[in-house]
Amino acid sequence: MRLDFSQQNVLITGGSSGIGKATARLLARYGANVYIVARGQNKLDQALEEIRSQAVGADQNFAAFSVDVAQYEQIAGLVERLVEQGWAPDLLVNSAGIAHPGYFEELPLEVFHRT
Repeated sequence: MRLDFSQQNVLITGGSSGIGKATARLLARYGANVYIVARGQNKLDQALEEIRSQAVGADQNFAAFSVDVAQYEQIAGLVERLVEQGWAPDLLVNSAGIAHPGYFEELPLEVFHRT
């Protein structure tokens, strides 16, 4: 069975590296329009070229957005812009995040808000 994401709009947070970038590359090979989000524009630009190289159709769209997903206003504004451009996400892959070591019951509430 071959997965088909042709012309599906996929928004991937943490898309400039790791699991997020690998997922973006895979979905590009399955025909998706891939929009990646991360904080660092340089890493985003490099990742976008790698992802774009996996395209299977000339009509696929790719874009990268420098956004801090920990800032609600930034991510909400991005989604609003995507919808206005006709790129409303069909699928969200949330791969952005940070880790904070420690035992669950010992972590302060601020850590949960930040992560």
